[in-house]
Amino acid sequence: KLGKRKAAVKPSKNSKRAEKKKKLPRKIPISPRDLL
Repeated sequence: KLGKRKAAVKPSKNSKRAEKKKKLPRKIPISPRDLL
């Protein structure tokens, strides 16, 4: 049961990190274009 709980917690953190990674690359290419 502990292994299943840890496995359930890891994907939730990975999903949040994936969402942050997807949002960051979108904002980064837009910011340099606005500065230029």
